[in-house]
Amino acid sequence: MHQSTHNQPPSYLYVHALLLLMTVLVAGSFPVGGEMMQSLNQTDPSLNSGQLMLLRFALASLLFAPYIVHRFGLTWPGFERLRVYTALALPLAVFFCCMFASLETSSVLNSGALFTSVPALAAIYARLLNGERSGPLLILGLVLGTAGALWVVFRGDLAALAQLQFSQGDAIFMIGCLFLGAYQPLVKRWHREEPVAVMTFWVILMATLLLLMFSLVSQLSMEPNPSTTAQRWRQWHQLPASVYWGLAYLALFTTLLSFFLQQLGAITLGPARTSAYSLLTPVFVMAMSFYLEPQLFDWVLLPGVILVIVGVVLIQLGRTRDA
Repeated sequence: MHQSTHNQPPSYLYVHALLLLMTVLVAGSFPVGGEMMQSLNQTDPSLNSGQLMLLRFALASLLFAPYIVHRFGLTWPGFERLRVYTALALPLAVFFCCMFASLETSSVLNSGALFTSVPALAAIYARLLNGERSGPLLILGLVLGTAGALWVVFRGDLAALAQLQFSQGDAIFMIGCLFLGAYQPLVKRWHREEPVAVMTFWVILMATLLLLMFSLVSQLSMEPNPSTTAQRWRQWHQLPASVYWGLAYLALFTTLLSFFLQQLGAITLGPARTSAYSLLTPVFVMAMSFYLEPQLFDWVLLPGVILVIVGVVLIQLGRTRDA
């Protein structure tokens, strides 16, 4: 289905270590993003998270471009590969667009619960798109890991989980999760000879253009006056430096590096094993919260943490085979 990007592909252990690092960096984006949104709300609430996400992708493209030019040369990939990169960028753009659209009516708990479905969705898409059959150990790991992640998200409150009610915003966010689950299986299906870094650059660039289109349509639908929309974008220079440092963190670590490692993992380990690391995200977010505020520690979360760790280990030990 694909060929290695190097004559000597990276070892599985090395890729696992990189994906674990990626998960820690992604978990760190939650306090960073929260601090940024607080600064935005205090200085200018009209600057929304949609604009922030667009700038995040645009900055990631700009930061990655010099390395691509120096290491590989920035050559035109051809219309056929450009269509592939655009198709790969589409699940990312749709996910973030759905996330923005769901913010008004979806709660953090509901979004967190729905997001735990992405690894299982990735395994299903890998079966449908790439013919990969998940072994019983991998399936068991997905079940345990998802259950553990839900336990952590709901802080062990099974009553709250049982009474969970979904809104229209939650349905929109679930659509985004359905698209995001297809991303890594599609990466494995469509990867050819190009280095993973080159593929990552073009996917991020095309996602930036798609998000730009969404932002323009969204802004014009809310504010038909182009001069007012332009004025809102010009207000970014008035923000405190902490917002820009946070934006740099999101662009460099949780966009550029994250998508590069996700593509490397999908090609090397497979979509299900790579996506499984997202189950560890709430665990690392919880650990960072406890480090910053030790009084928040609650033993009731420990069963969920154990289930997540056991589930992820089983997923990595489980087998997949082509149909």
